[in-house]
This record gives sequence, structure tokens and C-alpha cells, in this order.
Amino acid sequence: MAYEYFIAKRYLRSKKKNLFISLITMISIGGVILGVTALIVVLSVMSGFEQDLTEKILATNAHGTISKLEGDLGHYNQITDKITGEHQVISATPYIINEVMARSADNYSGILLKGIDVNTAGKVTQIANNLEKGDLTFIKSRPAFYSFLEKRVNKEGGVLGLTPYKRLPGIILGRELTRSLRLQIGDPLTITAPLGDIGPFGPLPKSRRFRVAGIFYSGMYEYDSRLAYIGLNEAQSFFSMGKKVSNIEFKVRDIYMVEKLIPRLLSYFKNHNLVIKGWMELNQNLLDALKLEKRVMFLILIFIVLVASFNIISTLTMTVMAKTREISILKSMGADDDGIMRLFMYKGLIIGVLGTIIGITLGLILCFIINKYGIKMDPEVYYINKLPVQINLGEVLLVSVFAIVISLLATLFPALRAARVNPVEGLRNE
Repeated sequence: MAYEYFIAKRYLRSKKKNLFISLITMISIGGVILGVTALIVVLSVMSGFEQDLTEKILATNAHGTISKLEGDLGHYNQITDKITGEHQVISATPYIINEVMARSADNYSGILLKGIDVNTAGKVTQIANNLEKGDLTFIKSRPAFYSFLEKRVNKEGGVLGLTPYKRLPGIILGRELTRSLRLQIGDPLTITAPLGDIGPFGPLPKSRRFRVAGIFYSGMYEYDSRLAYIGLNEAQSFFSMGKKVSNIEFKVRDIYMVEKLIPRLLSYFKNHNLVIKGWMELNQNLLDALKLEKRVMFLILIFIVLVASFNIISTLTMTVMAKTREISILKSMGADDDGIMRLFMYKGLIIGVLGTIIGITLGLILCFIINKYGIKMDPEVYYINKLPVQINLGEVLLVSVFAIVISLLATLFPALRAARVNPVEGLRNE
């Protein structure tokens, strides 16, 4: 093994008359470096996008939801108390959500109206932290909301018309939704539910006036343009649900343990006909699309390493042709076919390992630079301030294994050709 490895390293530095082989060797190493570097950077950026997306999803939504197979949830406090008794569950909160129509003086839009319990919602989601204007308590306490509005009116001047009969309940809208409806804090809007009271000819639409009490920004256009929050009591009254809710959402200690936790939670409610879903299941289409894109990028960029492997094949083939005399001498001295084969496989493996190590190093350095200094992006267009980077050690190891295995496979044909060299024929021409 020692002589094979020693000669393989020596063949990496050809003599002056074979400088072309040395050049091809350097190009082969460069190809592996380029492929590995590109894979590390691109996969890290894709992982960064995946992490950023996950954070934004979990900032607006809970880690899991509980609903009933049919109908709404009554006695939801008992269910909430039961699941929060589980060690892995941090907190839980009830909510109501329905599709409605929002209409302002200038525009209208279909939205998702979510009624939340202000006292517990902030413990499960990041709605309070996402608020740009207003306060979460404004949708629960009208006195606090209108005291804030009156102070602002007195400070800025003008008349808002805050007479008692105009003290409407508060509603919190997403930034994009307020832009679409051309609304600001304190502006009124009308919410219409398609199925409301029962009239002589069937269900009638039900409308109620609200006043903008806050504006939130989640970082996801889907939420910022379609989601609105009101108090849980207001939602129960508006949708005529009495003391019932449509769902319960909960937060756990480890977001990746939700799926394993669901069977245990269901065992607490065997006769309640409940359905429990984790955040990954609720956002499966979006997450699967991102993973598919990541795999496609991996397959595309791995072709750079494949091209470099063809350079390895050509390098070793030319080395075999140039070293026929040396191979014949080694065989005449007792080297067997397996030894000659290993010699050239070691050379190709050295090219692959060297290129992989340098490529990983350069890739990690580039990722560090991008993460530290950042590639600025327009948040109004991309909803992120800079290009996200998240280095995944498992992906780095996967890229390393692929690059080395491809390099090793590329050595098989030239190594077999070298092993089949007839020493008599090789020395006859000298």
C-alpha cells in the first residue's frame, strides 16, 4: 500500500515533458472545488430560506391545532387544561376562524377573520411581537383603545368622531391588507359574513362595523394580505357561536416532536372525535415545494462534480498512456494487477479528496461572509432584508460523500486499463 500511495502522489506532479497532464490534473481538482463550493453555498442559502419560512409560519401559527371532526368545540377550557398538563406542551389558546369580506370606503377584499383570546394568544404565537402599530389589548378593551385614539387626536388635531355610539370594536389587520383597503389606525371598516342570520328565504349575510386597532407585519405576504384579528368574544357574537370555538392551537417545546406527540394527545380524548394536526402537516404543500426545489438544485449542481469526474477520467487515461513503461517495470518487479489498479485509484481519490476539502473550506468561508455582511434585498419585494444562510452539517457531509464517491468511480475505467497493461508489450517499444 505504501508504494502505491507514494507513486500516486508522485504522478500528480508530472515531469516537464508531461506538463499538459499536470494542467489537466489541476483543472480536475478545480472542477471538484467549484462543484463542492457551489453545492455548499446554494444548499446553505436554501436551508436559510427554509428556516426563515419556518420561523415566519410559526410566528403567526401555532405548533399544532385541535379541532372537531364535525361542528365546533364546546367546553374548550377543559381540553385546553388537559393538553397543557402534558409536559411537552407549553401553552394553548382557543380561536375562531372564518372567511369573510372586508370593505372600506375605497376597496374590499376577502379575508380570514380570526377571533383570539388576548390573554393566551401571545403565549402561543408571536402576534404581539409582530405588531407594528397599535396594541393587542385594543381588540379586547374598548376603553383602552379609544383612550389611545383620543390622545392621538388631541395631539395631532382633527376630529375622529368618537361619540359613544361610534365606539366600534377593534380589529387588527396585516400591513398589506391595510394598504389594499387604504386604512390607518382608527379608520372604520365593515366585515360581512356570507352566512349569518336566518331569514324567510334562508341564511342572510351578516355585517358588523369595526375600527382598525392595530397593524401587524409577519413577513409573509399570504398572512399580511389576508389575515385579521378580533377578540374572541366579538367573534363568538359575530358568528353566533355562543360559548363555542372552532379550534384550539398549542405550542410545544420541540417543534420537530409535534408529530410524535399527537398520538399521545389523542389518547386523552378518545371519545371526543377530535382531530390534531401539526404545523408541518398544515403547511405540507409549501414545505414540500421548498424541499423539492432544494433537491432539484442539488441534482443540477452535482453535474458540476460529474463534469469534473470526466476530467479525472481523461487525466488518468493520459497518465496511463504516458506511464506505460513505468507500469511495465513495476509489473516486472512483482506488482500485481490489483496493486497497479489501486495506484491509479489512489491518484483519482487524492484529486477528489483534495478538491472536496478545498471546496468545503471555500464554501463555508463564502457562507460566513454572506451571513456576516449579507447580500441586501428589498424587503418590499422579497419580504427579507438580506439573503439568509443556514449551514447544515448533514448537508455538508452529504456533499462531501457524493464528491468523493463520484471521484472514486471515475477512476475505475483508467485503473482497469492500467492493470491490463502487458509488461512485455510495454517494454518491447523501449
